[in-house]
Amino acid sequence: MTGFPNRIEINKKSVALLIFIALWCIVMLVKLEQLVHVPARMERVGNTHQPAMNTRTTPRQVLEQKPSCNDTYSTNLMPAGTFPLVALASFPGSGDRWVRRMIERATGYATSSVYHIQTYEKDFIGEMRNVAAGETIVSGMHDYWRGYTNKIDGQISINKAILIMRNPYQAIIDEFVRLGFGPNGIVDENRFRSEAWSVYVSETFKFSRWLKLSRTLFELCNHQGANSPCKSILIVYYDNLETNLEDELRRIMKFLDVDVNEHRLSCSVASADASPHRPHPPNLSFDPFTKEHHERLDEDLKTFHQWLVQEGLPQSPPGFSLNTIM
Repeated sequence: MTGFPNRIEINKKSVALLIFIALWCIVMLVKLEQLVHVPARMERVGNTHQPAMNTRTTPRQVLEQKPSCNDTYSTNLMPAGTFPLVALASFPGSGDRWVRRMIERATGYATSSVYHIQTYEKDFIGEMRNVAAGETIVSGMHDYWRGYTNKIDGQISINKAILIMRNPYQAIIDEFVRLGFGPNGIVDENRFRSEAWSVYVSETFKFSRWLKLSRTLFELCNHQGANSPCKSILIVYYDNLETNLEDELRRIMKFLDVDVNEHRLSCSVASADASPHRPHPPNLSFDPFTKEHHERLDEDLKTFHQWLVQEGLPQSPPGFSLNTIM
């Protein structure tokens, strides 16, 4: 009987060892299960959670999880009568195609123009549509007068106007460059010494195109008592578009009574450089404007600023000033 307690002690040690081995096996099985089936670990990024990199998350999957702007490239024509006719008015060379693309990208709605240039249809699905049909959110035009008529659209009566204003020195040069691009878009300075340049500037002055459009729209759209369906105008300066595009697009969308889609808006701003618009005026080695040209343009600028005061409209930004070419 003297060995009985020893056997009990041995049995206790054996049981303890077996329990330890069993627990160790369970722990190892759990770890093995986690290694095989563990889901992607979640890391906090900003205010959201995203899968972190591990052996089960490929680099391609991570790239696909980043915000994409692919869904903002498409634009839509709306059913007839959806929109009032809003003029996107500007002097040529003031960035109207660029602004059209930014509006389309930010809103998802197509734009149109009264010129119906077929080669533009690849960029703007609404280019060939009747501007008075109400299918597009804005319609580009460089001239307007009461009773404006063309073959495709008939008589055009605008309800609102967005007026893009660019310094005339810059706009005139830009438009002349567009009309006379050399091979591969190279600007030939000699063209600014040619008769063609003198004729172009003279014709621009003859018809007062830079001033005439703004005067017409002020009279039609900024006087509540006027006998015109157009009762509202928004002036957008090219300088402000270049320096603060997001805020200017917000102003435009508010004027158009369109809710802001933050995703589309941010993608529109991010794609600004890739959208169809003209580059800055070329850096010429000389001032192509004569003394008489400067006198006329400076006087036009002075007149425009006087009209702003008379019409109770906000003044222009600093970049919209006199003699800004040289």
